[in-house]
Amino acid sequence: MSKIIGKTKEGSKVYLDAMSPQEIREADEFLESLQKDIKAFEVELCEKYSPSSLEYKYYIGEFLANQIKSKGITSFERLYVFEEIKNWVQTDIETNKDRGNKRLFYDYCYRLYCFGYDIVFSFTWRQWSELLDRSVTTKDARLLTWLKEKIKVMREDDFRKFLLVLNEYLKNRDTSVFEDDELYKKYELLYEIVVQWNALLKKYFKGKTENFSKARKNNVTKYKRKYVSQTISESKFKTIEQMPELCEKIFVSLFVDIDTSANFKKGS
Repeated sequence: MSKIIGKTKEGSKVYLDAMSPQEIREADEFLESLQKDIKAFEVELCEKYSPSSLEYKYYIGEFLANQIKSKGITSFERLYVFEEIKNWVQTDIETNKDRGNKRLFYDYCYRLYCFGYDIVFSFTWRQWSELLDRSVTTKDARLLTWLKEKIKVMREDDFRKFLLVLNEYLKNRDTSVFEDDELYKKYELLYEIVVQWNALLKKYFKGKTENFSKARKNNVTKYKRKYVSQTISESKFKTIEQMPELCEKIFVSLFVDIDTSANFKKGS
């Protein structure tokens, strides 16, 4: 069990709570065991895979999953263990910089591995970082089943836009109530919001947000979120065939003034 939860500025160990001398010895022995196991693992890992490869992260995840199972580490303790490895284990394993206090590289590797080989290697590490940054998007693993096919024809920028749409949709919704076919149709409808955004940006502004009015250009993110939020809200009973008309109505109301619209249509 992990009880070393941090490191002071002076380099001392921070334990989970007040512990007896026996508990401190057990915590230190646990750390020594981790150090030994990781030392053996890193030799094999570094010989086989480049630190920049997805395989490198996947097999770190496999190692961590095996450690969690063999040492009886609970889900509550998991992040403490990953912090312990980061702070106290001298290793040649190269890690990416943590993306925040709740976005630990080791935890990302562990969660990555748990999705399974076929799903994992349908995406790049950059895409996984985007997915795992938004934990709400991976609550229902069926998203990954749908997305692993769609990603083959999805541009990187559209992938990020889709995650923005999905994150907004999932804020107050539970997708577990949907059957598979219902859910996949919902994903297609949400992706249509991205498709229409691109088409409308091209139709009215030659594909460039730089051509927005000054007020909107200075607040692109704010207005884009409004577009996404309003479209999701009004699409509740819409079919995918009805989405272009709905998206255009909302896009025009948020971004287009009559003079600009006319000028760009003439010039296109």
